[in-house]
Amino acid sequence: MNTEAWRRYLRFWRADVEDDVDEELRFHIEMREGEYVAAGLASDDAHTEALRRFGSLASVRDLCYRIGHQRERHVRFAEVMYSVRNDIVFASRQLARNRGFTMAAVLTLALGIGANGLVFGLVNALLLHPLPGVAAPERVVAVNNTHVSYPSYRDFARSSSALSGLAAFSDRNTAVSDGKRTEMVSAAVVSGNYFSVLGVGPSHGRVLSPGDDDPGAPPIAVVSAAFARRFFRDGVDVIGRVVDLNGMPVTIVGIAANDFHGMQLDSPEELWVTIRAWMALAPTSFNGLNLEGRGWSWLSMVGRLAPDATIQQATAALHTSAVNQDASYPDGYQTLAKTITSDNVVSAGQGRDLRNRTWNCRTRHGDSGCGGCNRASHSVRQRLQPAPCTGDEPAPRNRDSHGSGRWTTPPGPAVTDRKRCARARCLSRWPGGDASRDARTVTRNAARRILVRHGRR
Repeated sequence: MNTEAWRRYLRFWRADVEDDVDEELRFHIEMREGEYVAAGLASDDAHTEALRRFGSLASVRDLCYRIGHQRERHVRFAEVMYSVRNDIVFASRQLARNRGFTMAAVLTLALGIGANGLVFGLVNALLLHPLPGVAAPERVVAVNNTHVSYPSYRDFARSSSALSGLAAFSDRNTAVSDGKRTEMVSAAVVSGNYFSVLGVGPSHGRVLSPGDDDPGAPPIAVVSAAFARRFFRDGVDVIGRVVDLNGMPVTIVGIAANDFHGMQLDSPEELWVTIRAWMALAPTSFNGLNLEGRGWSWLSMVGRLAPDATIQQATAALHTSAVNQDASYPDGYQTLAKTITSDNVVSAGQGRDLRNRTWNCRTRHGDSGCGGCNRASHSVRQRLQPAPCTGDEPAPRNRDSHGSGRWTTPPGPAVTDRKRCARARCLSRWPGGDASRDARTVTRNAARRILVRHGRR
């Protein structure tokens, strides 16, 4: 046996198709060459005649290579599948024999996979893709922990030269009905330039434009792709359909981009309407408050940096506007210059906490506390007399019919649970909560729990 033949017995991992094919072809040529030598031809002539009779050696070698590799892949796949089948059968028998271990292993795997999925979802949403669907999110600037009135927002939008656009939004809950079913959805009341500032386009139809927020404009809405698939199950085209929002007809003009769900992580937005349209759709939720009044701060702000502008320049421009507004309107309930700072004006595309609502009054409204908490809705003021807070919150204000009056402290034990009291007052900060009866109930129940805890009821 020649030296090359011994290589077959030294292959432990897999066959060498090329060596096998070369060896077989060489053996065939040598056998044909031996026949010619035995017939009387010289060795060189016999080799030449054997190659001529064989034909194209290169093409035959390539064909044999392909056939050999195909057969090798088939054999290896069959061996792997056979091994996997045997392992599954053996593992199934062992698990069936030890049921306690099986349950423990399944629960451990389920908890591990669930925890990893949750952590990845949070990291992906907060750090990797904090604003899905938004164009160039690193250029988006959010004003955190600050709510402004509609006139204040317009002043900021006009005077912020470092921003190419400044939009306002506020989260609300509303009842949506198409005549067949009714559902409570998470909605957002936005300015007309909301989508253009964020760079969000439609997947169908169109998005809201600044003209849709003009006085007298018809009430229209844009819905999310997930809401359109879930709510309109009949497959009819959503664009142009009329739905009832709080009992009033609204026309759907577009579906937002598939991956856009608004600015809130805890409650993805499913429907967007303009600010003026919302005033007409839910007039009872405002309890006589005027949209043009500066004492009603309910809007959050988000903007986009102008070309070549930095976030420091945007912060300086917003702060200058806040200082001017404080000087022009000294009777405003909050000091805007204290809230428009570098700590609150952040880049929304860098995984910052744009999406969290801050309920602490000192954080949102400065060391003086939440002055807006004293402008609770008329219905809540009639039902509740909040207990006094010490330190962080001023005592309740007793006003006369003209809004004047001094700070007075009702008799009774002081509330020491400042955090719960601040939260309850902030919940009553928005008239009607989220413009729904459920939100007013939450406000009322939260205050009642505080009063019961300290013996005030």
